[in-house]
Amino acid sequence: LKLEGDVTVDVEVRPTELFFGSLVADSAVTGVVDVVANGTNPVHVLSAESSHTNYAASVEAVSDGRLYKIHVATVGPLPTGTLRGFVHIVTDHAQRPAFDVPVNAVVR
Repeated sequence: LKLEGDVTVDVEVRPTELFFGSLVADSAVTGVVDVVANGTNPVHVLSAESSHTNYAASVEAVSDGRLYKIHVATVGPLPTGTLRGFVHIVTDHAQRPAFDVPVNAVVR
């Protein structure tokens, strides 16, 4: 017995994690996370907030209810060491109302 098919999810997050790599204290770096509605119903991103004061998040509606870009930027000066946090994204989707995207960097 062989079963083949395509699995789709109503809300897709790409990438599932942001890694800014090795930075210096005065680095200004931005990454983007896409939130995509794949189902028949629209999904709206209501908010995106960073858990860490050295990261800032903002929401851009590219196609309302279908595609959102979450812009994540470093906020300096950055402390030396590993900079770990996450962006908490809230949607109006009943089964996936919120999720976290890890954000990491190493500051030299």
